[in-house]
Amino acid sequence: MLVSLPMETVNCQICCYSASTRREESRDVVVPDTMPDVGTVLSTTGTAVIRGKDVSAGRVRIEAAVPVRVAYLPEEGGQPCCLETELSFYCSLEDPSIPEDSVCVSRLRLLRLQSRLLNPRKLAVEGELLVEAACYEPGELSMPGAPEDGEAGVHAKLEPVRLAVSCAVTEKTFAVLDEFELPEGEAPAALLLAESVALKCEELRTVGTKLIVRGSAETRLLYRREDGSVGGTSITTSFSQVVEPETLPEGAEVDASLLLSGVFVTLSEGDGVSGSLELHLSAQVRVTEQRTLRCLTDAYSNRYALSPTTEEKTVCASERPVTLRTTVHERLNAAQEVSEALQAWVGVGAATAEPEGLRVPVSVSWYYLTPDGSLCADRATVEARFEEALEPGQRLELRSVAPTELSLRPVEGGVELHLMLEAAALLISEQTIRVLTALEYDESAPRDPGEQPALVLLRADSGDDLWALARENCSTVEAIREANGLDAAAGEWSRLILIPRVC
Repeated sequence: MLVSLPMETVNCQICCYSASTRREESRDVVVPDTMPDVGTVLSTTGTAVIRGKDVSAGRVRIEAAVPVRVAYLPEEGGQPCCLETELSFYCSLEDPSIPEDSVCVSRLRLLRLQSRLLNPRKLAVEGELLVEAACYEPGELSMPGAPEDGEAGVHAKLEPVRLAVSCAVTEKTFAVLDEFELPEGEAPAALLLAESVALKCEELRTVGTKLIVRGSAETRLLYRREDGSVGGTSITTSFSQVVEPETLPEGAEVDASLLLSGVFVTLSEGDGVSGSLELHLSAQVRVTEQRTLRCLTDAYSNRYALSPTTEEKTVCASERPVTLRTTVHERLNAAQEVSEALQAWVGVGAATAEPEGLRVPVSVSWYYLTPDGSLCADRATVEARFEEALEPGQRLELRSVAPTELSLRPVEGGVELHLMLEAAALLISEQTIRVLTALEYDESAPRDPGEQPALVLLRADSGDDLWALARENCSTVEAIREANGLDAAAGEWSRLILIPRVC
C-alpha cells in the first residue's frame, strides 16, 4: 500500500525551457556600379541586434540581424570605401514544454564575422551567431513533505533545503539618443568605415518596488576623413532606466542583461566633426529570492517494513551576479610594418567553463599605417581568462564582456596589445539532495514487536545521530529525548542512554 506524501510547494517563476544554439549565415554582396572595384578588404564589422521574438505553444522563434560594414581599398588605388549589408538570422527552437504564455529571456553573441573576395565586384559575407533562450512561466517548485498520519505509523525525517527561486521576470524596451563630436582639432569625417557597440550593465539599485538599471554603451567608430586619411573615435553613452518587476522582495538578487535591437550612427552633413547616435535596447530582468522548503529525506516505520523510492535532485541553492576582470597583454603580428596604430575593436566568442573560472576567446581587429602611409588592417585571436575560485557545486554563467581599456603600441613585427576586460556573470551554487518520492508497505505483513527489546541501554554522546539510533532500535527521537531528559539546548554530553521501544 502506498503512503500518502503531501507536497511542500513554493510559488515562483519556473524555467520551463533553456537552450543555446549556433546559427551560421552568409550572403553575396555585389559592389554597386557607383563604387570602385574591390582590391583589398580591410575589415568586416557589425553588432548583433534582435529584430523580434515570439513564443507560441511548443516553440520560440527569434529573429536577429547583424548590420555589416565592409571597408576596402579600391583595386585601382584611392580612398577607402565601405559596403553596407545585413545578415539575417532566424532561429526556431521547438520543445513541447514551452507554454504559449511564457516569458522568453534571450541573449545574442556574435562569434564570427568575415568577408571573402570572390571577384573585384563581389564579396561573400559570413557570420556565426550564438543564440541563448530561456522561457519562464508561473508555477510551483515542490518537494515531498511529511507523510500523513495513518496505519503505517511512519516517522519522517524532514530537512530544510535552501533554494534560490525566480519570483519575477520582466523586460523593458527603450531608446537612447546621444550626440557626439570628434576629438578637438580632428579633420571632418566624410564616411563611416567601421562601427561596433559594447553594452555594460554598471549598477542595479532598488528603490522601494522599483529597480533602477544603470548602464553604458561604448561605440567605436572608424571613419574616412575628407582628405582621404583614416581616423577613429570612441563614444561612451550612459543611460538609466526604471524597471518595475511584479515583485521585488527585500534582499532579492537581480540578474539583468541588456540587448540591442537597433544601432543608428549618423555623421553631420554640415561640419563633419559631429554626429548623432541612436540605440534601441531592452533590459531583461529576472528577480530571485531565497526560500526554504522542508524535504522528506528519510522515513521508517516500527509497524511495517517500508519500501522507499528515492531520487537525487539537483537544486539551485543560491545565485548572485558577479563582476570579473582580467587584463590581456599580447604581442600581435602584423602583415606589414606598423608605424601608427589607428583604431581597434574586439569581439567575444563562446565561453568555456573551467574549475578556476571562465576562458573566453577574443578576436582583435585593428587598423594601422605603414611607414609609407599606406592603410592596412589585421586581426588576431587572443585568450582571456577570468579567474574565480569556485567551490564544489558552483558554476559560472557568462552574461556579457566589455572592454574597459584597449590600446595598441607599435613594436617590431606588429603591435603590443593592452586589453582590460570586464565580464558580467552569474555565480550559481547547486546542491544535490536525496529525497524520498514514494513509500510503500505490505499491510498483510506487520512487524512482530517481540523481535525488538523493550528497552536498550547503550553509551552515546552528543555527536551521535538520534534519528539513526531510533530507527535501529524501534524507537523515536522524541521518545529517546524524553526518556533521557535531552533537549536541543543540552550542549555536549556523553553517557549511557535508554532507548525505549515504540510500536
